[in-house]
Amino acid sequence: MNEKDTNNTKKELENLTTTFDENGNIKRTSKKSTLLPKILSVFAAIILWMYVYQAVEYEGVIKDVPISFENFNNNLGLDIVSGYESTVDVTLKGTNNIINKITKNDIRAAADLSQVTQLGDYTIQIKIDPPNGAKIVDQSITEINLSVDKTIKSTVSVQPKLNYTVQYPYEIGEVTVEPQTIEITGPETDIVSIEAAEAEINLGSIKNNVISQVPLILRNASGYEVSSKYIVSNPSTAQISVSVLKTAGYIVNPNIQYNSDNFNITFQPTKVYVKGLVNDVDAINEITTERLVINSAGEFTVKLNQMSGLKYYSNYNALESDIVSEITVTAEEKRVVLPEKTEDEE
Repeated sequence: MNEKDTNNTKKELENLTTTFDENGNIKRTSKKSTLLPKILSVFAAIILWMYVYQAVEYEGVIKDVPISFENFNNNLGLDIVSGYESTVDVTLKGTNNIINKITKNDIRAAADLSQVTQLGDYTIQIKIDPPNGAKIVDQSITEINLSVDKTIKSTVSVQPKLNYTVQYPYEIGEVTVEPQTIEITGPETDIVSIEAAEAEINLGSIKNNVISQVPLILRNASGYEVSSKYIVSNPSTAQISVSVLKTAGYIVNPNIQYNSDNFNITFQPTKVYVKGLVNDVDAINEITTERLVINSAGEFTVKLNQMSGLKYYSNYNALESDIVSEITVTAEEKRVVLPEKTEDEE
């Protein structure tokens, strides 16, 4: 036997195990690998899991499915007053992979309003269409109660509402809103209760002019908001313009020509407080007057050089009674003091 045959024999013996039958005779069997059965077991388990996931049915509850209205005749001059915000909870049955993917937006719940033709209260059946692969098991409500009213139009004023803090030297000036009125359309019950449209703006700590576009809130006479899906505001926003005023004091620098050897000059007020739009007030460098020529003693007035749109006051209180447009100048002759005569001069 050569070396090659010897190796083959060894390999053959390694694949054999010695066993005995019931008569005591030697029985040869081949070893079998256990890897393949393990792989097949895992594969079978995966298939079983996929089957359970895809074939076994489960139930799931989808909450707050919105109810839409269909076939409502808008040409009848009617509006829905109540019931339009209702939702329904739907219990669905289907395979796990389908139920887990369904959201409330995948379910169509609708109420057919084709029979709504006049004012009054109605009870309408709710029809639900489930997504493909799912079945309806239960629903929290099967019908919806609606109240229907007449549609009317009205015009209401727009009122600005400002939330702000302001400190001296700043103050709120003119507040304007555009448009000043709007047209509202909707159910008569709601429309007749609306007193005004409110344009509210939060300004915080304010130090300069503000222009902002804000949404309108409909309010009744008690100040409560009137909100309805079927109320239409035209327009639904308004522009608020808020001007901010500033008061600042400036020393007066009068333009006076006189002989300082002959006259002493005083004037009042020596300081003027200016109020106006922030940017205009900040642009001032000094307060001057028109030209005044003094050739004799006396009391004179001279106008302030004023910027358009600004008001000038004699003190920081800036009251209407304190408005000034000129200053008063007093010129006094200087007294000539003659030197005393000596005894020799006498």
